[in-house]
Amino acid sequence: MSDRFANVLAEWYRNAGKTGDAAYEEVEKEMKDMFEELRGRIDNEIDHTGVAKACAQVKMNYGGRGPHNQEKKICKTLVKTIYWMNGLDKDGTPKVDHGKPGERELREHLRCIVGYSAMAKILSNKCEVVDIIENVQETVGDVIGIGAKGNINEKCNSVTYGDLALGSQILQKNLGEWVHKGNSAKNWLSTYLNWELCPKNGKWKHENIDEGQDKNKGVMDLFKEKKGADLYKKIDPPVGSTSQENKLQEVLHHAKSCGTESGEMENCLKKKMELIVEGKLKQVLQNAQLCKTEGGEMKDCLKKEMDTAVGK
Repeated sequence: MSDRFANVLAEWYRNAGKTGDAAYEEVEKEMKDMFEELRGRIDNEIDHTGVAKACAQVKMNYGGRGPHNQEKKICKTLVKTIYWMNGLDKDGTPKVDHGKPGERELREHLRCIVGYSAMAKILSNKCEVVDIIENVQETVGDVIGIGAKGNINEKCNSVTYGDLALGSQILQKNLGEWVHKGNSAKNWLSTYLNWELCPKNGKWKHENIDEGQDKNKGVMDLFKEKKGADLYKKIDPPVGSTSQENKLQEVLHHAKSCGTESGEMENCLKKKMELIVEGKLKQVLQNAQLCKTEGGEMKDCLKKEMDTAVGK
């Protein structure tokens, strides 16, 4: 799995000066604010100039050719989400992040994971989305004049399926609560989730994720390859996830034992994240009780236990 989340979390942890529950409370508050801000963007019916132009050439096969055309609405929602993911305001202007070192990088990565998870949910039941994704990828960068095509998604464009798979699993309780609220609320998000964009006659072929070949692919490319439905199955918070154990809280609880040395903390956090996702950390800690505690023997023994558990 990817190192990216572990790297930004380690840097934030070193600079935050908080551990355990205090660290989790700070990250949780940040995420709640993110969810509300993203919901506000999606529910806002006003289409700002850049958003409207970005989706001007999208084909209109569903919902008529008026303001309620489904393809254009979905396209605009994706563009608004990418604006938000990349720290742009509603007009596409970059917002200045005055956060401390480590805070900005963690915030940016969390926005990428949350935004892509929201997009995967919206596209999970839809068929004809290739034209929409191509417009989002190829048009919007030039529209707002920030450089070459696609640059609007500069902060999240390098996020891969591997990054999203790990990040969404760690954040699954928080994401599950947000998706549940989005499904139950009578807002535009719930409306978009009901649209399918599927032809009435014939079956639509959705492609499947290849865990080996697709691990390092960009998320937008997977959407374009008609793999959105399978992608969401991979990252979908399970039924009842709002009552599941909190994996993000567990990661931060165990982060203190990783130390703060550069490189060492990143590797330790990455292994613990993978163990938590796979449900193996408890067994590793139980095995570690048999390790000797003198000098560096405990540390070396625990590292060996973790390496064995993650197959390294």
